[in-house]
Amino acid sequence: MEEHTAIKSMIEKLQTATALSKCRQCGCMKKTLATLKRELSNNQSNSTLRLLKEVENSIKKMEPSNYT
Repeated sequence: MEEHTAIKSMIEKLQTATALSKCRQCGCMKKTLATLKRELSNNQSNSTLRLLKEVENSIKKMEPSNYT
């Protein structure tokens, strides 16, 4: 149950960040999402698949980097 709550919280934070233009243009955010995708892809479980999908959706929303 605690793991589910943590993943839900991470998904909410990703959604909040990708809603902000400054975050969609941040090179650090882009690198973080790429790292999350790589790590979640290497260790898929039922509890992390939803988070992986949200990371992939967030990557699609990224814009060209204006700063890091």
